[in-house]
Amino acid sequence: MESLALLVGILFLCALSGGPISYLLTRMSINQSNDRKYKVARALRAGFVLFFALIGIVAGVQIAINTTPIFVRLICLSGVAISILALKRQFIDSRKK
Repeated sequence: MESLALLVGILFLCALSGGPISYLLTRMSINQSNDRKYKVARALRAGFVLFFALIGIVAGVQIAINTTPIFVRLICLSGVAISILALKRQFIDSRKK
């Protein structure tokens, strides 16, 4: 039973922190020049944002659709919303510049 509680805690932590981590990664400014090292840095940032946001979305939705209390659902859905916002900021808003 202790391992089950640990697994639930890890899933809840992923759902809660995936969105804010990915959003904070999008707030980092990287030089927009065409130098190779900046292209690599932008690609790595996009990969990490995608990774953390998808983990936050999957874990948050998984917890939200189960029979959990409403407060836990709200916390997980806020993590999902922040993850979606980070994905939008990284992949949609950056193309308009």
